[in-house]
Formats: sequence, structure tokens, C-alpha cells
Amino acid sequence: MHDMTLRLKSDASAMALGSCLRQARQRRKMTRLTLARKLGMDQSQISRIERGRMSFVSRNVQNICIFLDVQPGLFVDDPLVDQVFLQSRLLRLNALLGGQKNGDAAAVSRLLDALEAFAEAYAT
Repeated sequence: MHDMTLRLKSDASAMALGSCLRQARQRRKMTRLTLARKLGMDQSQISRIERGRMSFVSRNVQNICIFLDVQPGLFVDDPLVDQVFLQSRLLRLNALLGGQKNGDAAAVSRLLDALEAFAEAYAT
């Protein structure tokens, strides 16, 4: 993630990112108050962010994303972040496949074809 402030793609993106953050917090069985205390923020700010009341991925939003392990790449208007996000997913896929070049080559090939089609569709 960049150290600079990133603009969100749209109001819908802000709401979707906020929803992802809320779900990630809830999966960890954390209250807004607990999260706010851990990050040195006000609970009302956490609430505002989770409701999508933001136009940018500010430093506080970045801190929440890092703490909750949420990748904001799909929500921001920055091609570099999109590339980093997709690259991280490809690295994760490689790790899940055990980094092997052998195995069910046909299945891996089909999966990579589908991922390339997705990446092309996402880029337009």
C-alpha cells in the first residue's frame, strides 16, 4: 500500500470497503471500541469508515486495513495498486499450488487462463 492518500473509485467502492472492514472486524469478534483503542482512534471514526463515509484511503483507513488484513486494491482508483493486488493474488495462488510446475498441468493451465481473462476484463 502507498504511503500517500488514495482516492476511492466511487461512493459504492467506499461502502464496499467499509463493509469489508466491518466483516473482517466481526470475524475477529472485535467491537468497534476495541479496534479503536488498539489503533488509537475514536470509535465514531471506525463507525464512519465502516459505513463508507470516506472519499480517500487515509492513513487511518490504511491502518485499519493493515490491522484487519484487508486489501483495498479493488476499491481505489490507482492502476499501480491494482497491479500489486493482482500480483499478490498470483503469488498466493502459486503458494497454494505448492510452487510446483508439475502436477495437474491441464487444471492449472485452465485456472491461469481464467485468471488472465479476469485480469483483462478488470483492466478495461
